[in-house]
Amino acid sequence: MKKMLLRTIAFTMLLTACKKDNNSTDNNGNGTNPTLPKPTDDWYLHKVSNDNGDTSTYYYTRDRILYLMENTGIAGYAGYLINYEANLPAKVYYRKSAIEPAPGMLKQSYTYENGDLVKVVTYVTPDPASPGEIAGYDSLEYQQHRITKAYRLGPSGGSPIAERLYTWQEDDVISMQEAIAINDKLTPVSTTTYTYNNRPNAKKALSLLFFFQRSINPEILAAHELVKKVQTLADGQVKETITWAKSYDPQKLPVTDTAVSITATGSSKNISTYKYLNLKK
Repeated sequence: MKKMLLRTIAFTMLLTACKKDNNSTDNNGNGTNPTLPKPTDDWYLHKVSNDNGDTSTYYYTRDRILYLMENTGIAGYAGYLINYEANLPAKVYYRKSAIEPAPGMLKQSYTYENGDLVKVVTYVTPDPASPGEIAGYDSLEYQQHRITKAYRLGPSGGSPIAERLYTWQEDDVISMQEAIAINDKLTPVSTTTYTYNNRPNAKKALSLLFFFQRSINPEILAAHELVKKVQTLADGQVKETITWAKSYDPQKLPVTDTAVSITATGSSKNISTYKYLNLKK
């Protein structure tokens, strides 16, 4: 019964958003503009499940992601509804239960310049006693519509408390340098490098999640499929190496993804399963 209710709520929101889309104009932005998903032959990533029992489910119209649900063993259920203004994502609302009234509590709001998302405001939404309280800001910089810098600021603004610098090679992010404020000075803490194959990135349709996750996973923005990530600390010590190996269906879409993580204390393996929606049908 609960699963049926979830599907009904998500489908109702999908139909409502589709009706609104009929009056909006198309936006042919590029680079990191999160408005237009880039599917592979009209197949959109719909559900990701792993062997820990965690599941993420995504709902779309043909040109945008509308709603996502996460169900993890630790955090439980969380739903996020994306509101659009002028054909760009403007606000994200959080719901801690599928039966809560839509849209929910405000989670984030977005500001744009020249089609690029330049400011993210994150709110303390899980606390119903302080709706609208600001948790922090993210300020973003671009070159040719590709993000190059992200600054994290606290709830009162002021000086950055963290910084991320991104290096691109054509359409893929190949490195991210992280720094945090120590005694009011940004100090480098790590560099993460990314390696890709020549297959299209099935997660590119989820590029909005890069901003939603506050600029943590730039590989979501890449045009190609990630196969290796290495995080090295400022002292040269390798903190973690992760490799991915995938299997594919007849449409050449990844359907299983085996991630192997190696750290100084040992290794672990996690297998994810992907399911898709074909919005061309």
